[in-house]
Amino acid sequence: QMDRWILSEYYRLIDEVITNLDQYEVAPASTAIVRFLDLLTNWYIRRSRRRFWKSESDIDKATAYATLYQVLVGLTHILAPFLPFMTEFIYQNLVRSFDKNAPESIHLAAYPRADASKRDKDLEANMEHVRTAVTLARSIRQEKNLKVRQPLTALTWVIKDEDAGKKLADFFPVIAEEINVREVNIIHNDEELVELSALPNLKLLGKKVGKKMNDVSNAIKALDTETLRAVETGGTVKIDEFELTADDIIIKRSEKPGLAIQSDQGMTIALNTNLTPELISEGLAREVVHHIQNLRKESGFEITDRIQLALSSDSETLRVAIESFKDYICRETLALELSLNETTGGTELKTGDHIFAAKIRRVETPSA
Repeated sequence: QMDRWILSEYYRLIDEVITNLDQYEVAPASTAIVRFLDLLTNWYIRRSRRRFWKSESDIDKATAYATLYQVLVGLTHILAPFLPFMTEFIYQNLVRSFDKNAPESIHLAAYPRADASKRDKDLEANMEHVRTAVTLARSIRQEKNLKVRQPLTALTWVIKDEDAGKKLADFFPVIAEEINVREVNIIHNDEELVELSALPNLKLLGKKVGKKMNDVSNAIKALDTETLRAVETGGTVKIDEFELTADDIIIKRSEKPGLAIQSDQGMTIALNTNLTPELISEGLAREVVHHIQNLRKESGFEITDRIQLALSSDSETLRVAIESFKDYICRETLALELSLNETTGGTELKTGDHIFAAKIRRVETPSA
């Protein structure tokens, strides 16, 4: 799915660049390139890291590398008119070093051609919706000071169009991994997420109700949720002799307890922010992984190096988290062995209010 998407976006880029350059519109062509670079680096490559790094050389890994190579070579050709010397250098290393029969210079090679049959516009649109949802959810986490490493129970996505919701269901695993939630749900209105309250629109109502403003205002504030939703969808409500519409009433939304919500461009995302002991433990384990990964980097280890890992902590909460998620910690840090001792004499680290020590040692593995 990710491969089909980035290739579709690549052919979209070719079309946009050629169309604009044919009209001598350099700025829009450049903007399209910058957009594609963001999609390639911050979404496709980052989302595909595990495929690139995994130890087994299977079809999935080979496909990821082949797709990335195709896109990088094509992008180099697209950039040639903009960056002639840099792209020539890249071309010689990326293409000519492997294919001596390729044109001697990138500027002697054919420019990429647009091919509408290679695009999947539905996939492009769906992925854009997914990326927008992820951006909103990250914004909620930042606002509520919830690190992405802290798992949450659920993300709820309000999509009014039921058919669109069904199409986006295939992307739930992507969203769940990006936002670190256990499950993703789609609903078609926000009834489950918010509580409604109402205030009078004093500017408009003054002329309509005159001296009865105080009584009408109190009646508006007392309106129930069902009535307010009816008014929102074009209905009216009668108070005394006055027929009131949505223009006369200011309807306010407030998050239900345990939820955090953001909306943008007609999209609403809600995160369940209630933390169970299990979620807290998993969050601590992820923080430990983060520190060990940094320690590996500071120690000059290669990405593929296997290690022995020794941890110690006086925090019972942290020790429980490490024991509960031992397999996860080992898998993420490439640790062949993890020991949890009273003391390790290693590097002192801190996650939240919990202090622990870690010692890592590279393990020599037999070469294949």
